[in-house]
Amino acid sequence: MTCPGVSVLIGCYGDYPQYSLRAVESVVEGCRERGFELLVGANACGPRTISALRAQMDSGRIDALFECRMNLNKDRMMRLLIDAAAHPYVLWMDDDSHVTPGWAEGLQGFLARHAPFDCAGHVFYWRFGENAMAQVE
Repeated sequence: MTCPGVSVLIGCYGDYPQYSLRAVESVVEGCRERGFELLVGANACGPRTISALRAQMDSGRIDALFECRMNLNKDRMMRLLIDAAAHPYVLWMDDDSHVTPGWAEGLQGFLARHAPFDCAGHVFYWRFGENAMAQVE
């Protein structure tokens, strides 16, 4: 199955490490296994979040970490991450979301079946099986 490159972008904000770190942890293994790029933006994040994100960056689990002490707001951080993305497809995630095991295989399969396209859906939840990604097909 041929899949175009994917950059996973996560925008983190504030002192909510329980959300930011859950979002990042949920994608790390899938990104590494599938060769997806992982870029994280930290908007005015607290010290616990920054410390954990830096450790992920130092260990090579995050490809790029954009830290900003002031809050750039979601749109400006998203633009920075999109501009830095090396791949033709991006998956944007807010820090209060996360994915479940198997997400990377599902995304790769979806791209192999449907690429090229400009934009795919607004997924609130993803149910595996025959109707996976039905909202955007």
